[in-house]
Amino acid sequence: LVRGIGEIMLAYYAAVATDVWGDTPYSQAGDYENFKAPKADKQEDIYKDIMAKLDDAILCLSDCTNTVASFDLIYGGKANKWIMFANALKARYTLRLIGRAADQTKALNDVLDLVACSFASAADQAVITYDGNNQNPVFDLNWSIDAMSSSKSMYDKLVARQDPRAERVYFDAGGWNHYYSEDVAEMLPEVGKPDQCQYVYPYDVFRFAELAPIHIFSYMELCFIEAEANARLGFLEAS
Repeated sequence: LVRGIGEIMLAYYAAVATDVWGDTPYSQAGDYENFKAPKADKQEDIYKDIMAKLDDAILCLSDCTNTVASFDLIYGGKANKWIMFANALKARYTLRLIGRAADQTKALNDVLDLVACSFASAADQAVITYDGNNQNPVFDLNWSIDAMSSSKSMYDKLVARQDPRAERVYFDAGGWNHYYSEDVAEMLPEVGKPDQCQYVYPYDVFRFAELAPIHIFSYMELCFIEAEANARLGFLEAS
């Protein structure tokens, strides 16, 4: 089970890295004794290895007998849930690479097949939950050092988009009193230009989300993947 979980999480983080940087260190990364300056692998090669690792993880998890139980913070040692997650990741990456597919119709049907083998509901999605004994790390960091505040750039975006959350998300750092949008406008620091102080700038409510889960892969995203695959298939068939 540990090997399967490890391969899935390695695949997940490798995709995050190559999606951000394109060609990036991968095959030599982490081997600090032999590769102090690891080479950048081609994104195409990284993605091939990502898919191979997910396939190997599914085989491994399909025939595992051990468990990690409570040490598994996502699925509590349930191998079938990890297989669902692996299939969800394969669906995500197959759709992400659709522009490179030799047969797009087949690739889109593969996406739908993978979706069918993945999450059946939100109860299956890959999330890390918190119960008060452990805390959302964004909250925990803020609570521990009181070193974060809201920035004016976020406020400006909310106002420009007429987002109703602008009237709800801001609070006084000292007393946690609620601020309305017009009250907080002049109190927020410019990005990169705050004074070094505590309990001065307003906080946003997201800093206090003590029990908010971290979504690694949500059921909602899987539904969007399914919808996009169906829409693309419909477009191909119509054309």
